[in-house]
Amino acid sequence: MTVTTPEISCTDTATEVFSVGTDIFATYMPVIGTVKLLVGEIYQIYENAECNRDLCLIMVDRVKAAECSMDKIVRSIENKKDDFRNKSYYKAFERFKNTLTKIKEYTKKVSKLKGYKRFLHATDVKNGFNQLRDEFDRCMSDLNFAIDVSSAIESERVNKSLEEVDEVSLVI
Repeated sequence: MTVTTPEISCTDTATEVFSVGTDIFATYMPVIGTVKLLVGEIYQIYENAECNRDLCLIMVDRVKAAECSMDKIVRSIENKKDDFRNKSYYKAFERFKNTLTKIKEYTKKVSKLKGYKRFLHATDVKNGFNQLRDEFDRCMSDLNFAIDVSSAIESERVNKSLEEVDEVSLVI
């Protein structure tokens, strides 16, 4: 009795791996491309900020760290293919993209607040920051992105940035 085993060539295996990676990459590429574009736009807003530069920088630091983590995960797509095939993971990527859009709008808004508007909206600026930070952190957790951001240090930077605005608004 002769036992025959199907021969699997290296070429077949490579083709299968490539096909899996290509399918996943094709699905995620539009979202990844949009994320990268948004990160660049947020950075540009920071570069052109007329006020609240510290808040804008904090957001830039966060989104750049997330972009780096995203790039690392995409480079190891073969090891994470189960995550990438999961519909909830794709939806988490979409939420991440939407959160970055909100961060872009927030940084655009706070980077241009001048004069009395800056003082009248200090509480809104802080609340908006806190809300976006929490939403961003949920996205990072859902996507298993590893980012090194100390909330205590960051909160201190935000408070310091808005503290002087609060003090001046009390005088007004």
